[in-house]
Amino acid sequence: PRAPLPGARGLRIWGVGRGMRDRSSRATVLGTILGALVVTLGVATTLSLRYWEREQFELTSGHALMLAATVTRPVEAAIAHGQVRAARDQLEQLVGRPPVDGYRIVARDGTILMSSVRSEEGKRRTGNPLPDPWDIPPDGQLVGRRGASELAVVIPLSGVVGGGGRATLELVLGAGRIEA
Repeated sequence: PRAPLPGARGLRIWGVGRGMRDRSSRATVLGTILGALVVTLGVATTLSLRYWEREQFELTSGHALMLAATVTRPVEAAIAHGQVRAARDQLEQLVGRPPVDGYRIVARDGTILMSSVRSEEGKRRTGNPLPDPWDIPPDGQLVGRRGASELAVVIPLSGVVGGGGRATLELVLGAGRIEA
């Protein structure tokens, strides 16, 4: 045992009058506690960010489905009456509004009938195949998943290609904006 420092009789100050073993165990306990707090904070932050990312994705896809539902009937009516310009005007109003980056009306065989990119019209659609218009729920569905480079909302259009025929209205979503 060591003798206490001169003039420190009865005085207990952190580390004064104690051996190196006591000091290192206190530092270890303090380091462990601080490390556990940092790890806990990191895990909580990561889980919180993942939760809010999922929520943002769901809100964005819900917003896009709502936009698609509002434009579907006017576009169907315009196309059924041969007013292609009116249908295009309705769809052009959506482009640029978050989260919509563009649109396509795609026939069952994959031919693009109308598009926000005019050079695509008359060509076959490339990329991931769309569901058959008869398999899409009337209120639409999201195609793609969180983190995908391509996201779209698809909704069936009736009476577009011949009597009783169906096509698909595809609203292309800005995946980069959603991820950001």
